[in-house]
Amino acid sequence: MKKILCSAAALGLVCLSWVPPVQAVSQETAMLLQLLQNKGVITPADAIKFKQTIDKAMAAREKKEEAGDHYHSVRSMAQRIEKLEKSVQAAKSGVRPLNKVNLSGVLAVDATVSREKAADGTATESSDLLINTAELDVDAQVNKYVGGHVAFLYEEDDSNRDGSGIKIDEAIINIQGADTSPMYLKAGKMYLPFGSFESHFITDPQTLVLGRTNDTALIVGYGNSMWDVNVGAFRGQVKKTGDDNKIDSFVSNVTFTLPDNIVSGLHLRSGISYTSNLAASDTLQGVVTTAGEVHDMAAGFSAFAHMEYNIFTVDLEYLGAIDNFASDDLSFTAPGSTKPAAWNIETAAKIMPKLELALRYGGSSDTGDHANTGLAQAQYGTALLYDIWDDTSIIFEYLHDEYKNNDHDNQATLELAVQF
Repeated sequence: MKKILCSAAALGLVCLSWVPPVQAVSQETAMLLQLLQNKGVITPADAIKFKQTIDKAMAAREKKEEAGDHYHSVRSMAQRIEKLEKSVQAAKSGVRPLNKVNLSGVLAVDATVSREKAADGTATESSDLLINTAELDVDAQVNKYVGGHVAFLYEEDDSNRDGSGIKIDEAIINIQGADTSPMYLKAGKMYLPFGSFESHFITDPQTLVLGRTNDTALIVGYGNSMWDVNVGAFRGQVKKTGDDNKIDSFVSNVTFTLPDNIVSGLHLRSGISYTSNLAASDTLQGVVTTAGEVHDMAAGFSAFAHMEYNIFTVDLEYLGAIDNFASDDLSFTAPGSTKPAAWNIETAAKIMPKLELALRYGGSSDTGDHANTGLAQAQYGTALLYDIWDDTSIIFEYLHDEYKNNDHDNQATLELAVQF
């Protein structure tokens, strides 16, 4: 290589200030309740009930703060009276506060520098600064058995820098047996349980690029601390030529988790999964030669293992077609190369309490050249992950890709990521 890539990007973050923990119910609470009695909002009997309720809520809040959560608790007396009065009125009217909804999300900003060298020797260099991920997750526990999940996602690229690419990435109803049954049901728009895609890197592994499938599906499963077994059905964005638009694509998954007490310090999870319609994956559905149709419906399977031992982590995954596609089904297939497959191998070590070093080797076969799917025939890379503060990290990644048409890509990326 004639030139070594080198890039750096400086990104800043301002932390929220710490506030002292909330004290237990005291004379101030009694004064507020007395004031509400005097205003005729509540009766003396109501005041006793509300004091007991507030005692429990404050105790739970203090317990949560001791676990590491912080709250902004400095408010004026007028604000406290107004808030308490609204809570009282809501309780008297039978309206319950919105305490079943949890918001979380991820923000990640990337700075990249890349150099692409074509087979004829010509080279192109580029750099960019973009929002890799802006995700907001809304989770609601409706009752003991039913929950809901909605994820909003924005990923910036050259086609949507105006923010127009916001989409509903997932919208799922979850039904589970709670303490009575290990059975569960998921219905809605989701990432199908096909493939594992564990990674320490910013850039998606080759297995994810080939096999990840986002679609509306119905999944039924059985899960406990050791086994997760599920089967499901979805219509799929790609059908066999001549078939009607009906639900005829299927997916299944079996995952085993080794109990942590079997081998001290070892955490092991492994599994296999199957799809009857690999062409419906997010990548392959975009390269079918006839929009939404293939002559031969090809099934796919995935196998993975995730192992953690002391400071070390190893991830292994293979994903590929079981059946051959017709040579003219996909834009990159040709006789003798009609079973696309991909693999990913990663190892990582926590070399310091907040610093992790990771290495990757990945690749693919029967996935065409650079211009077709973007899957490299061979991929090598390294990454450094540093946790600056809680839920705030910086990741540096370097990847070298080699393609079937003898193109070579080198890319360095620096990412600032925040989870909340």
